[in-house]
Amino acid sequence: MSYIAWALIGMAGYSFTTLLVKLSTRSGQLSAFVVLAIASAVVVASTVAITLVRGDWHRVGAGSFLDPAAGWRSPPGSPSPWP
Repeated sequence: MSYIAWALIGMAGYSFTTLLVKLSTRSGQLSAFVVLAIASAVVVASTVAITLVRGDWHRVGAGSFLDPAAGWRSPPGSPSPWP
């Protein structure tokens, strides 16, 4: 699947976040922070699942996060801007 398709899927998923937070906090049983923590856990779980399904888990290691360019590459999920 292309990066554009993944970006569109992500945008569609995040567009429902506000609606789902509003609906889940309406009863007063859960605070918005609990709902957002659950949503973040779902994002992490789906990211790990996609990484495992694609077979890219072997590429992830401590060096991936300790590299000086990791600050540029990891949050947006794009390659390093430095050659």
